[in-house]
Amino acid sequence: MSLPFFVIINPQKQISHPGLPLKSMEIRELREGDEYGIRALFELVFEKELHEEEWLWKYRFSPWGSASTVALKDGLIIAHYGGVRVEFCQGQKTYMAYQICDVMTHPKYRAMFLARKGAMVKAAKLFESTKPMDFAFGFPNVRHARLSALELGGEGYRPTIMFYKTISEPKVKKSLLLAVEHGWDNIKEQEIDVLWNEIRDDYSLTINKTSRYIFWRYRDCPTRRYELLTFRSRLTGRLKAYAVVAVRADEMFLFDFFRENSFSAEAFFSEFEAVACKRNAKRLRLWINPSEALCGLLLSIGYIQQQGIPLACRIMNKDVPLTSDFIFQNYCYRMGDYDAS
Repeated sequence: MSLPFFVIINPQKQISHPGLPLKSMEIRELREGDEYGIRALFELVFEKELHEEEWLWKYRFSPWGSASTVALKDGLIIAHYGGVRVEFCQGQKTYMAYQICDVMTHPKYRAMFLARKGAMVKAAKLFESTKPMDFAFGFPNVRHARLSALELGGEGYRPTIMFYKTISEPKVKKSLLLAVEHGWDNIKEQEIDVLWNEIRDDYSLTINKTSRYIFWRYRDCPTRRYELLTFRSRLTGRLKAYAVVAVRADEMFLFDFFRENSFSAEAFFSEFEAVACKRNAKRLRLWINPSEALCGLLLSIGYIQQQGIPLACRIMNKDVPLTSDFIFQNYCYRMGDYDAS
């Protein structure tokens, strides 16, 4: 895949830019070369670097496309409103959504966030008016979720639910008929898609997690490392399940997981916990919507439920049979859906 040519500007100008009245503010869509000002603003606002490779991965190479709008003062970027386009499926129905991300305003203009003519509100409204979508969603902090609902409308937010479990030796012995392998080289695109097509209708509402999405989101992410676990029949080599995980400090995070219907959830979690024990993890963490039937099993095998970060959404296409309550209740979110996971 060839990379686009960009004109380099001095990112340091973005950081030292003073606060001035917004009379000459320009609101427009992303242009080539803007990424340098956006990355500088990101570092100033979040106090960490947005690497060039990560920006390209998110805004150039995502499966369904990405978009940004920016606010500029005297030619310098003072606000950014970004979104990754994502396909959702509800059975055989599909919806297009934008996952809103990298929302930020220069500190010298942040007091104007609440103003209806402020930089961020204008950038957000331009984004929403020019990007066709059925709904917008994201995982903001509580403050930003409230501000978004206040200034842009929408249906507010609900907390995500995290499950965790302190690790001990699994009570159920590992199956001798099941082989567990590590590494992205141990799975093929076709296997991911065959399994996904078998089970996708079991989800009430989910991101359409084809191989193209899975590889982009996890394997090809340039700044975060995700591991792949595959669970196969020793007799036939058939893929029974796979999971995307990461061990960070002494915890193992289960970012995403898929299993064929003949492989019970209880057996899957027993095998998964055995892997965590071998990796010396002391705790497991994962996200599950509390409306999912799987929650009952997790509670019965020792997982504890706690409130997580907010999930916010806003219906943008009034012609689709969706409501915010339906999304909050039925979206089978996973930890890997979070943009900053």
